[in-house]
Amino acid sequence: MRSIFGPFFKDLALSFSVFFLIIFSVAILNSLDKSPFPLYFVYIFLALGAFWFFSQINFDIVSLFSKHFYIASIILLLSTLIIGRVTRGTFRWIPIGPFSLQPAEIVRPLLLVFFANYLTKGTLNTQKAFKSVGLLAIPVILILVQPSLGVSVLTMVGFFGVLIASKFDKKHLLALGAGVIKNTDLFDSRRRSLGGGLQ
Repeated sequence: MRSIFGPFFKDLALSFSVFFLIIFSVAILNSLDKSPFPLYFVYIFLALGAFWFFSQINFDIVSLFSKHFYIASIILLLSTLIIGRVTRGTFRWIPIGPFSLQPAEIVRPLLLVFFANYLTKGTLNTQKAFKSVGLLAIPVILILVQPSLGVSVLTMVGFFGVLIASKFDKKHLLALGAGVIKNTDLFDSRRRSLGGGLQ
């Protein structure tokens, strides 16, 4: 039994944070709309099962497919704009039978695996850091044009979390982050001025 739940005990702070957010989200959603239940609990158990499954895989093995994850992320985001279902003026969902898939949420962990491998492989200098920002800009822009500013911001936060955990010179991190946030804000303002992008 201990071996089954072992992944949840490796990082107690992370596990408690995740379970707190799950309980909090269930309470909020239940107070707003009871219709998603009990199917919502199925999604939670599937997510926990996915967490357990991937925690059993050595990161060195996962990192071998990091480039494939990045390419798959770009393809998924492009597919959303091409075949995605329009909901409230946005292209965020791909219908798959009775279910709807939101690629922007799926690609976030895939992108983090890619950047974790990319930023820790070899020497990390300013040039490589800026190159990684360029690689980040492609999926972020594809998410912004859906439009989904919140998901794009969370994607960037995850990226900078990986960058902070790396050996990158922290003195350059603030300038790098300010530049990315400024450009993201300018892009979103431009999209709004053109009538909401693809709406």
